[in-house]
Amino acid sequence: MENVYHNGEKAIQKLLGESEDAVRFGRGIKPALTGKAMHFIQKQLIALVSTTDEKEQLWASILIGDLGFIKVPTAEKIVFNEKLIRSTSTDIFYQNIERKPEIGTLFIELSTRRRYRANGKVTRKNGKIELSIEQMYANCPKFIQTNNISLPKEKATLQAKITKGTTLEEGAKKWINQANAFFIATKNTADQTDTSYRGGKDGFIEILPDGLLRIPDYPGNSHYSTFGNIYENPNAGLLFVDFEQGRTLQLTGKVSFSFNQKSDADLKKSAGTGRFWLFEIKEWIWTENHHRINWAFMEYSPYNP
Repeated sequence: MENVYHNGEKAIQKLLGESEDAVRFGRGIKPALTGKAMHFIQKQLIALVSTTDEKEQLWASILIGDLGFIKVPTAEKIVFNEKLIRSTSTDIFYQNIERKPEIGTLFIELSTRRRYRANGKVTRKNGKIELSIEQMYANCPKFIQTNNISLPKEKATLQAKITKGTTLEEGAKKWINQANAFFIATKNTADQTDTSYRGGKDGFIEILPDGLLRIPDYPGNSHYSTFGNIYENPNAGLLFVDFEQGRTLQLTGKVSFSFNQKSDADLKKSAGTGRFWLFEIKEWIWTENHHRINWAFMEYSPYNP
């Protein structure tokens, strides 16, 4: 069968000895949505989206809207209705897509751990954001913490409060140190952009003395879409979402790999892979009153090391 992976993905797969597995699992990567994916995506209240700013920095964002704010008119298109989006319109997502149409999307149902990724280019016109799909695939449910979310009956008028910086403040460090999940934006040298989920136990992210974030990489499906993109382009963006408080923390920066970490402690932290990656923060955006949503934590993933 045709190899659906780009050069960065194939390089990581070869480096880690998973090329054959990747080819087998790659059968699920398609140029358009399946019927099952189309039905699933239209049921979602949230969408994770990744974009690029004018400095080629990557940012991950979350869109939250009424049921029906996401429509899938064909297997090749996804349409976001801006009139039905409840999260703040001040998110950097809207500014970025005016300059760079390439985005990566992740549609995740946190209560069931199901998720689909779809990547392509967007156009924005008459209150609609239309994504022309270039690639889509489902992901396994491992390492996703389950949560119940629903929208309040009454729409809130949001007055977003935005703070920006380059060095993490203590509040942001505490948030990251306690996090059990985040989303990551990456893209390859062909500008194909991707959004993915990363999860673990509370505190699975370390903040090193020099300010780098040290994050374990657990066993996956051998695609290495995120790592393959980073192999070609080290720029990345991280998104932390506090559903309970209605706030987000977005980071943009660069990633480097730290593989073959063989100490007992590192093997335990990484579920046996010995793989970590380091994130160097360049800029951050903290947004209060980003959204309003009903939220309840359910349980941790049984796969968390």
